[in-house]
Amino acid sequence: REWFEAAQKTDPAQVHFAIETLDGRHIGNSGLFKISHVHGTAESGTLIGDPADRRKGYGTDSVRVRAHYAFSVLGLRMLFSGHFGGNEASARMQEKAGYVVVGTRPKSFWKRGEYRDMVQTMLTRERFYELNPGMK
Repeated sequence: REWFEAAQKTDPAQVHFAIETLDGRHIGNSGLFKISHVHGTAESGTLIGDPADRRKGYGTDSVRVRAHYAFSVLGLRMLFSGHFGGNEASARMQEKAGYVVVGTRPKSFWKRGEYRDMVQTMLTRERFYELNPGMK
């Protein structure tokens, strides 16, 4: 509830998207954060809530739509994201959208009883449109 209330407030450094199925069921969220028009960058993230809705292409589709919005509407040049080491589904989703690994922050987050690596990724406008020429 707090997240939804915060997401409704106007903040020029954030954009939130709901992820819905074609029948209108809300299954997750995607967003741009720490948007910097000076640098042309933003951080990005996606969450599909119910595990039953994962690995069906919803996340990949939402990442592509979000990137298109970031590059064509906001005029950004680069997006940063990441995933926990070992999260192959998130790694594949980002890779399909064109994100490339730029580094790893070793054992930087505590999750499920252990410290986990954070794999840092990046997507440039040029790479996105090279992979998705029809969205330009």
